[in-house]
Amino acid sequence: MHTRTEKILNNQAIGITPLLLSMIIDIYVSHITAFVVGLLLSLALLGVFHLFVRKDIYQFLLLPTIATYACYSVFLFFDTGTYLEIYSPIIVEVLLVSILGFTGFFRRSMLWRVRNLHLRHQVSFRATLTEAFFVAEILQTLYTFYLFIVLIYTHLPKTSTYDDDGFGRLFYHYTGAAIGVLVIVYEHIRLFVMSRKLKNEVWLPVLNDKGRVVGRMAYSAGKNSRIRHYHPIVRVAIVYKGMLYMTQRAKDSIVSPELLDHPFSRHVLFHHSRENTVHDIIGKLREDASARPRFMIHYTFENNKVKQLVSLYAISLHTEEQLRLLTGGKPWTAGQIEANLKANIFSEYFCKEFPYLQNTILLAERVRS
Repeated sequence: MHTRTEKILNNQAIGITPLLLSMIIDIYVSHITAFVVGLLLSLALLGVFHLFVRKDIYQFLLLPTIATYACYSVFLFFDTGTYLEIYSPIIVEVLLVSILGFTGFFRRSMLWRVRNLHLRHQVSFRATLTEAFFVAEILQTLYTFYLFIVLIYTHLPKTSTYDDDGFGRLFYHYTGAAIGVLVIVYEHIRLFVMSRKLKNEVWLPVLNDKGRVVGRMAYSAGKNSRIRHYHPIVRVAIVYKGMLYMTQRAKDSIVSPELLDHPFSRHVLFHHSRENTVHDIIGKLREDASARPRFMIHYTFENNKVKQLVSLYAISLHTEEQLRLLTGGKPWTAGQIEANLKANIFSEYFCKEFPYLQNTILLAERVRS
């Protein structure tokens, strides 16, 4: 299905479209005709979504709309005067607000039950249900405020009965419909902005305890989340003539900001490989065939802020021309690092990696020289 059509169908506010149509045509036809037209349109839309639209698109607000018509039919059964003919839209709005308020009491339990259901499109189902509750809360708030204004208006002098001057018609019929239309437009704009934002979002894979990808999440959401999700990252150590090239970490780093560390580090993005990520972050070094990244070790890094599967790589440089491709740091000897290791100037990552590097690639470089 086309993305634009999907956004329209996912707009939960369109579930009240039959009610809005009833409010508008009620001024031109009888309230019974408006009721029948709205009810038939509700049932038709419910059938279309159930039979013809993709199974991961749901219109939950059609259910409160149908429930509103069901309650309204009780008023039709007992109506013997002209009250419904005059105040039919107001009655519909009161019923809608009452049904939405009643449904809101079960929001938490319904979302909890959906979480435990084994549905094919469980994530989409739960997300759409959450969105429906969000829109329902907006509708309930706006219509409650509108009904409060109506209550005040009907008790003003000379307005206790239906006005024939046009203002009463506008106030009772079109204002309620206009509120619904504005909510539909707002929800569509909101979905459009969200989809644009998600399109440009950076997605990180989520790992299980065995290091396998089990899902994904937005980087911005993970950065602000209180839950530590397990993400993969790559780090690249630069070795130059037996020394480690060190640079300062960024100020906004979650782990060890502004402390000394390897020059290259990045999250592995969703659907990206570790090797491609390393190739992307080493910059001009990838143009040098002799400066090939060598995989060293996997390990889990965990503190009170993050949990990460670290893949450590190393690149050995042998000439000053290669070293000049790097900026912002300088080489440190193993002796200098050891002397300052407890001075809290190196990152938490590096403090864990240094003993391993000292006994592997740094030792090999010393033996070679």
